[in-house]
Amino acid sequence: MLEIDISRNVRRFARRFAAGFGLLFVGVAGTAWYLAMESRTTELYDARVTGSYLSVKSWTAGTVEKLLVSDGQPLKAGDKVAEIRVRVTEEEIAELEKNVTVMEQNLRTLEQGVPVQKPVYADGAGDSEKMAQMQHLYEVGAISAAELGQARTVYGGGRGQVVMETTYEPADENTLKQARRRLEQARSALVQARGQRGATTVTTPVGGTALLLEVGAGSEVLPGQPIIAVGDVERLVLTAPVTLEKAGKLTPGMYARYKLAGKERSGVILAVEKSEKTEGKGPEPADGENFDPERNWRVIISLPREEGFWPRPGAATTVKISL
Repeated sequence: MLEIDISRNVRRFARRFAAGFGLLFVGVAGTAWYLAMESRTTELYDARVTGSYLSVKSWTAGTVEKLLVSDGQPLKAGDKVAEIRVRVTEEEIAELEKNVTVMEQNLRTLEQGVPVQKPVYADGAGDSEKMAQMQHLYEVGAISAAELGQARTVYGGGRGQVVMETTYEPADENTLKQARRRLEQARSALVQARGQRGATTVTTPVGGTALLLEVGAGSEVLPGQPIIAVGDVERLVLTAPVTLEKAGKLTPGMYARYKLAGKERSGVILAVEKSEKTEGKGPEPADGENFDPERNWRVIISLPREEGFWPRPGAATTVKISL
């Protein structure tokens, strides 16, 4: 009878089974490790890039024709950062010219004096004699009291007929000052509008590193809208608002993961501190700008110093903290 040796097949099966089991074990262990690690993390929402920077703004409405800087470019105070083509129509120019004309006429009127009408008696010659006769007729009963009153109106009680005379009284100095100021403002607006028919240049008032915002060539901008940010990249950080309960679980040095500029990045917690509502203080974004009374603590997280990575001020992300 022919004998078949199956030991080789058994050994091959055993090796494959062991390899498969090993891979399964590694996969299960890896999943368990990942779930364990994820269970030991907490998320911080609405974390934003903050720090020492100044937003350079457009003071006119128009279209960004050209950005003259790039991310990370060093700038000096007075450097040009963008060119904007301003939208000023001929109708708007005409309206401003009309406004200047009205202001000029108003000032001339005030300088001439404010017109005031006062009652005066005119043509009084002989009126006193006529009034005396009417009074005598009333006393002898020839005319009634109503007729006597009418005579007083006509003859001004013997002083003449009453007429309204227009005189001019000088305006007070405060009124004249306000009128001159309004005229100056109207003329200034007209000069500015005439000069804005073409392109205007935006310059930075401070030096630093260019950190572009979400504005590019062709973008429509309004007065007061930020064009770029100029700041100190060494002082940019992530700031996340948290509740007191969550703040109690976090300490400086904890590892943080987040996504910025389309890439996973990491840092550490630098500080956990009480937030203060400090709107309008200094060039940096105020803590009170998005102040949440429920999340009145904040976590400050470091940003990596990578070549070609220029954090955009105000950029938001979600941060995972390893506990």
